[in-house]
Amino acid sequence: MRITKVIDPHKFEISEGLYENCVFTLDSARDDDRINAILSGSTPLLKFKHCTIIYKGGPVNLILAWKNQTIPMQFGGGQVVNTAFNQSTLNFENCIFVFSIPNAPPPSGEQITRTLLAQNGPTLVLPGS
Repeated sequence: MRITKVIDPHKFEISEGLYENCVFTLDSARDDDRINAILSGSTPLLKFKHCTIIYKGGPVNLILAWKNQTIPMQFGGGQVVNTAFNQSTLNFENCIFVFSIPNAPPPSGEQITRTLLAQNGPTLVLPGS
């Protein structure tokens, strides 16, 4: 992540953390735990770029959005700043989606499937915004 714009001494914009050229399974408990740990830690926004995103019809347990969430972030020099977020956590740029859903997915999977299929273009956001 990088600070991309300083608006005033108390407001700034940041870029997302980047996962590039990877394979990520939406309904993998291991993958979900890993991504949630990153989102809850040092990188509250993630972009998947040129990745293969797999969904097999199981439950998805990802942090999909921050709603008035304050996250302590450490910047250069060790300074910790409590930073407020109110936005989607994940987006996908130029990714390939492989869905193999043998039965009706659980509500979390259904929401994600509907959201992704309803969007068009090179960048998709979870949840749709």
